[in-house]
Amino acid sequence: TRAFKFKIIWDTEKKLATYIKDKQTKKLKISDSIDMVSFVDMSNAGRVTTTSINKNSGMSVYSVNRFGLSHQAYGTCKFTL
Repeated sequence: TRAFKFKIIWDTEKKLATYIKDKQTKKLKISDSIDMVSFVDMSNAGRVTTTSINKNSGMSVYSVNRFGLSHQAYGTCKFTL
């Protein structure tokens, strides 16, 4: 299997986030709490994508929900400044 990799640029001061993969970019909604942060993309009709990350461990889940079907992938994230 091949790793699924992408970047999320998160500006915590401006409260903005952008998804970047290959040459594609999307603006994301943010749900931030003490120990978790979730990024939500609803830019495609009928599709909701979320990436939720544990801030301490970096453990993450990427979920795609489309037309009543859902898929999830689990992994880790690296935070950089």
